[in-house]
Amino acid sequence: MKTAIVGVVLALMATQAWAEITPFVPTGNNDIGWPGDPAIAGATVQTGPNSYTVTGGGSDWWDGGECAQIAWSPVTGDFRIETEAAWTLPTPDGWSKAGVFVRNGVGPIGAGDARQVNAITAITGGGGPNAFQWRSVEAQGMGWAGMDWPLASKVALQRRDVYGVSLVEGFVDRGSGWERIGGLYMPNLNIAAYTGLAVCSHNNDTTAQAQFNNVVFTTDLWIAPTTPQSTINVTRPGGMGYMGIREAVDYPDGDQPDNIYQAVDVLNSGQTNDLGYDAPVLNIFDSDSNGRIGGDSPFGVVTAGWRTQGNVDRIALVATGKMRIPAGNWYTFIVNSDDGFELGIDGEMVGRYEWGRGAEDTVMNVPLSAGDHDFQLIYWEGGGGSSVEFYGAPGLWPWYDYWDEGGQQWVPYADWRLVGDAANGGVELVPEPATLALLGLGLAGLVTRRRRA
Repeated sequence: MKTAIVGVVLALMATQAWAEITPFVPTGNNDIGWPGDPAIAGATVQTGPNSYTVTGGGSDWWDGGECAQIAWSPVTGDFRIETEAAWTLPTPDGWSKAGVFVRNGVGPIGAGDARQVNAITAITGGGGPNAFQWRSVEAQGMGWAGMDWPLASKVALQRRDVYGVSLVEGFVDRGSGWERIGGLYMPNLNIAAYTGLAVCSHNNDTTAQAQFNNVVFTTDLWIAPTTPQSTINVTRPGGMGYMGIREAVDYPDGDQPDNIYQAVDVLNSGQTNDLGYDAPVLNIFDSDSNGRIGGDSPFGVVTAGWRTQGNVDRIALVATGKMRIPAGNWYTFIVNSDDGFELGIDGEMVGRYEWGRGAEDTVMNVPLSAGDHDFQLIYWEGGGGSSVEFYGAPGLWPWYDYWDEGGQQWVPYADWRLVGDAANGGVELVPEPATLALLGLGLAGLVTRRRRA
C-alpha cells in the first residue's frame, strides 16, 4: 500500500531571506548505482564560479535505489543548499531528475545497500512534477511529494534540528518565489552526512545532462510559517472524554463536497440534515475498505439510527476535542480516510489530503508539550466508498508499517491506537467531570490518611 506522508505543515511560501551564503565546492563526484558502463557513465564539469554541468545515467532515484551521478561534499549539522537547475540536452525520460540532495553515504552499488537514507529536491524531465523525495529508513521504500507545472527554475533543500531530530524540507521556485513542497522528520539521517548535486537519467542505456548555476550553501535557514487550520463557524465543542462530531449528510447531487475546500463551505453553509453527536473515538466506516482499525461504527450512528451502511455519500464532517498529553514528546498521528481530511492541533494545520482517494493513510509527526491540546479534524466524502479513522502513538514513526524481510510480513512500527481510546493505551481525551471528581476524592482520601498516620 502506498502511504502518503505529510510533515508538520504542507506546501508554504518561504519568506525569510538568507543573510549569509557560501559557494558550494564539491570534494568528490561519482556514479552511484547503474550504469556501470564507462561509455555512458556520468561526469561533473565545473563551468564557472559556482556553476557545474552534471551528466548522469541510472534507472531511477526511487525504491530500487539511488542511481545517478552526484557531485558531493560532507556536511555536519544544519544547512541549506540552493541552485538554479535547467536541462541542457533533451532528457531521455519524463522522470529524469536533476536536483540537490542529502544522503548518509556516497558509495556506489556494491558498497552496502544502495537504498540509503536520503532526501532530494529535483526538477523532472517534463513528464512529472517538481519532486521532493525521501527514504527515511535504509532499504525501505521512498516517500514522495510533488508540485505540478511549471517546472521549477530553482531548487533547494535544507536540514535543521528540531528537538534532536533532523527535519528535512524541499523548496522550489517556479518563477514567483520560493514554495515549500514538503518536509519530513528523519531520525535516521546522520548528523555527519553528504550534500550536493545529482542527475539521474531514468534510463540505464543513456545519460541526461543538467546545468546548475549559482550553487550556494548556507547555515542560515528558512523557517516556513505555520498555516492556520480551516475555520468552521459551527462546531460541537469536544472535551470531557468525548469528541464533538458535527456531520452534514445526504446533500442533493451537485452539492456534494469534492475537495477539502468544498467540505468547509458545506459545513459553513447552514444547509439541513446536520447530525450532531459525541463519540470517544473517530472510527467510522460505511462501504469499500475500513482502513486499519477494527470496531468501527456507521456514519451518524447516534442520532440517526435509521441509517444503513453501504449507501451514504456526500458527507462533510468536523470532529473537535481536547487531548491530554502526559509528558512532552514526539507523537505520530495517522488519518486513514476515504476521501480527504484536514487535521489541526491548537489552531495550526498539521496535515491535509485535499483530493479524493480510497482508504489510505496520511502520517503526521508532531512535537507536543505536556498538557491539554485542542484538535479539529475535518473529513469529506464525495461518492463511492467512505471511511475515516484517527489514530496514533507516542514517538516519531515514518509510516504505519514496514516489511520484515526475515518474517516475510508487514509489521506495524508502533502500537497504534485510536485517539481517545485511553482504556487500550490510546491518547487520552480530557476526562469527564465524574472521573475528575472521583480523582479528587481519591487524592483527598490520601491526604486524610497521611494526616492520620
